[in-house]
Amino acid sequence: MTTNLLRRFPVPEISLDKAPLVIKRAKTVNVKLMGKTVGERDEIIIDMTNQGLSDVQYLLKAIAEFENSEQVINGNPPTVLVVDNKEATNIRGAQRKIEIFYGAEMDTLLIKTIQREVMSAVRTYAAIPSDARLGSMGNWQWDFVPSRDAKGSKVTNVNDVKSLPRGSSLILKPKSNMVGLANMFAARKDAGQSSRYWSQGAHDAAVKNANVTYPKNTKGSGGVGFMTKGVNKLKRSALFKNFTIRVVFTDAYKLSNELYSRGTPVVVVSAKRNKRYKTIKVKV
Repeated sequence: MTTNLLRRFPVPEISLDKAPLVIKRAKTVNVKLMGKTVGERDEIIIDMTNQGLSDVQYLLKAIAEFENSEQVINGNPPTVLVVDNKEATNIRGAQRKIEIFYGAEMDTLLIKTIQREVMSAVRTYAAIPSDARLGSMGNWQWDFVPSRDAKGSKVTNVNDVKSLPRGSSLILKPKSNMVGLANMFAARKDAGQSSRYWSQGAHDAAVKNANVTYPKNTKGSGGVGFMTKGVNKLKRSALFKNFTIRVVFTDAYKLSNELYSRGTPVVVVSAKRNKRYKTIKVKV
């Protein structure tokens, strides 16, 4: 049996004491010669192969159950169970392999890093001083989205989110309806456009004509907004090797009074695909 567990299990917790006995404790057969019984032969060795396989399968399930209980206690429940290469709901029928997929574990440092870098980018690359004031967490909130088809719900304490299961995401969204416009003006300034396209006067005109049609993407001018600059820096951090982080302009989380026609800009954090998920694998 081979194991690929993320940490070694304590030996005293798992043993064969309770493993089922699938063979007889003793088995003998008569030895005959010329049709007459001349003795007995012990056949227990022949059946030990069956008992050995049963013991290995017992340990296979015991190890998986033990490791899974540890993850649940740590607030990281399983998201997918694969038994003998097929998705399943329990491990009872496992014969050769068990794989348990978990969400990518979050930690407070990762959350703080996202908040710090995004807020810093807003303050650093804002086109005008009033936009720089948007770089405060008081103007932002975290939403947790449990699945791709679900709507987000405000997270009272983002540090309570211990893991991101498959298909779920954390969304950092602004409370202010000015962030979308401010990000656009930062991109215009970054592109080297004349200040009349990103100055206070341009802001005032944009607010007056809310939701007017703007270019479909700021890259058309060659500029990058503060949202993308903050996220691009995060992507280079080793903290995010198990996560996908991106900026999305969306109507799904659009503020009711949003001023930017392309939708409210949000930062979306999700775990990478299966190969990046924390897994427990036990194989016979």
